[in-house]
Amino acid sequence: MTYLPQELIDHISSFLPLSDLKNTLLVSRQFHSAAEKYSEAHTKYTLTTKSDAQHFVEKYSGRLFRLLRNVEIRTSVPDLDRGTLGNKYRCRDTAAELQEMDEQFTRQIRFFFSAIQKVEDKAWEMHGPGRIQLKIYTPTRLRYNMHSCFHRIYNSWRVHLLSPERLPALKSVRSLLVQSGEDHNYSYPGNPHLRKLDLRVLLDLSSKMPNLEILNCLIGGDEWSLAWKTMESRYTTTDWQGPRRDSRHDFGKALKEGTIALPNLRHAKLNFMYPAFRPLNIDQRLALPNLTQPAVYDPFSSSLRILSYQLRTMNLLGMVDASLFWPLDDNSTPYWPHLESISIMFHVATPSGEWYFEGPIHVDEPSNRWKYEDLPIDDDDCSHIYDSDSSEGEDWDEYSINAAYRLIPNETTLVPFLSTFAKAATLMPSLKQVALWTILSFNVDGMPEYKDFDISGLTACERTEDGNYFDWGVAYVKPGTRAFNTNPGENFSASRQLWWKVGKWRPSAELLNLFHNIGKQHGEDLVEYWDDAYDSDGLVNRDVFQAWRDAVFRE
Repeated sequence: MTYLPQELIDHISSFLPLSDLKNTLLVSRQFHSAAEKYSEAHTKYTLTTKSDAQHFVEKYSGRLFRLLRNVEIRTSVPDLDRGTLGNKYRCRDTAAELQEMDEQFTRQIRFFFSAIQKVEDKAWEMHGPGRIQLKIYTPTRLRYNMHSCFHRIYNSWRVHLLSPERLPALKSVRSLLVQSGEDHNYSYPGNPHLRKLDLRVLLDLSSKMPNLEILNCLIGGDEWSLAWKTMESRYTTTDWQGPRRDSRHDFGKALKEGTIALPNLRHAKLNFMYPAFRPLNIDQRLALPNLTQPAVYDPFSSSLRILSYQLRTMNLLGMVDASLFWPLDDNSTPYWPHLESISIMFHVATPSGEWYFEGPIHVDEPSNRWKYEDLPIDDDDCSHIYDSDSSEGEDWDEYSINAAYRLIPNETTLVPFLSTFAKAATLMPSLKQVALWTILSFNVDGMPEYKDFDISGLTACERTEDGNYFDWGVAYVKPGTRAFNTNPGENFSASRQLWWKVGKWRPSAELLNLFHNIGKQHGEDLVEYWDDAYDSDGLVNRDVFQAWRDAVFRE
């Protein structure tokens, strides 16, 4: 067998099941190498403790480095103290404890990065550059007492990466995913066991990976407060606007100042609304915080635009404004020379606290909404929070309210957003396909104003098992590209195609003309689709845009 070329042995081994690969381990050195490769036994490693890191260095500093594809890093912050039940239990993290969390998270990242760099340095010369997909989970916090104060569980203070410039550079990492460390397989949406990560950390980590090509994230859903019935629960679980706003502004500042360089980044899949359950189930009657002030535009959206200039593909989910598409602070003209495929799912609310959509019937904000009052940092008396709220979080259906009703475009906010998008799309000469869309909810069981409202006038869809959820958006593909949808639509058409999945709403002639200019370099021919084969001219069922996105941006 030793006379067979390695390529042929690799090809043979690629068809063998795991049990047969084990039997070929001792046939020859060539079969041993092929068995290691196709068994995928050495392609993934998880770093959680110091002993993990030591074993990782020992295992992958040699020939196995060439097989390594996926590395996961799990981080944590100091455990929530064991305290006692009742009013004696501390309900605030001190400044020293917050600093300790930042320091522990930083130590862990530094230590694990050093371990990966050590492996790179030892294996690089003999086995060449690696192609590692690195996944980093946001910090979790062990909670000993299930009855501990909710203030310390639903905490707004972010965990920061200190002195990121001191991190070692990782040359072998080609893809980075930062994902929420929360376990989303629980039966109710309380009890998160995690700490929010400062958004800038995403950029600071990426800047230490000079060969990074793909940047992904699955975070941010915990910024949204679920629609609890009682004001005590709303108060306790709210992500306060100060830390939330600072996190968005710091992200923007990092890119604006030019301190972050990602020279090889070409693909971004950034989900800042993960898991989607939270941002989709807010109380839409309540006023939202202004996360842009004192700026007149959203620094977070603006920085994402700057990031997108160098990309080939962009898949974004988040709360954004028009500065995502066009600079609102100067007279410069943006340009995307390489951008080919785009999916942008935007939240129905704007970063400044306004709404892109309104309800068929106007609803006033509830008069019993709580008002935030600063409490002393050493105030440990939570009795005023829990007197009427001791069972909260045990059953989502029992303690939540359905107040989602915004289905009608708010032209004051939505039209400028759509206009800047259409203008920007004309400056993307490589554009093949794009979709700008959102998910609308209509769940009004807790709203007497909508008791007798008939939604059939807005949609022909049937109610799904998890409520009334609809897609709303616009999609475009250039000639010769697979269609966004074939009901109606044509695959690989000779003409440009434009789908309006916007229910009964219609754009003005001026806005329509802006969209007609997209891809005009491919010719004047344009086919537009307004009615859906299944839903007529009503709102379309949820998952129409997601199905397209998953097909275009599949791993």
